[in-house]
Amino acid sequence: MRIDKLTTGTIAALTSLVLAGGMLATAASASANTNDGYVSGANGMGDDWGDEGTVSRTSYSSSTATCLWQQVLHAEGLLSASGIDGHFGPNTETATENFQKRYSDLQVDGKAGPATWGKADNKFTGVIDYVDGSARADYDGRSSNFRVYRNTQGRHFWWHEGIGANRTAAYGSNSC
Repeated sequence: MRIDKLTTGTIAALTSLVLAGGMLATAASASANTNDGYVSGANGMGDDWGDEGTVSRTSYSSSTATCLWQQVLHAEGLLSASGIDGHFGPNTETATENFQKRYSDLQVDGKAGPATWGKADNKFTGVIDYVDGSARADYDGRSSNFRVYRNTQGRHFWWHEGIGANRTAAYGSNSC
């Protein structure tokens, strides 16, 4: 009888540990995180942006992540090409509010947080996820399209027409 209780208790403890570990892993991957310093993702590219950090006038306001957000706003016809500079100023804030007004379930606050980024990644078309973890997709905006890539480290980058070069979407630097 003592062996049965010990075995049952051990199995229950191990099962709880495995289940708790699974829940912790799931929670970590579903939360917005800027710790790695880049707009990034894994698995299917079509849902990569829904867990990104917030870019706004007070958060990562001068960054290449902001530059990527401005590229989205430009493709939506809400920001001029000259407004793609990686600085989240009043014009970007107003354009973000106008983007948010298009969706009844978004809070109109002028900040591009996880929910707003998530609406944008719903507009990916032609998604190709490669075996090595890299991917590509076209952002299908109301006014124009642009191609977004994900490298094997999960970092997003795109071709910046104004500069004529690829730009990696980083939170901690601005090379826009």
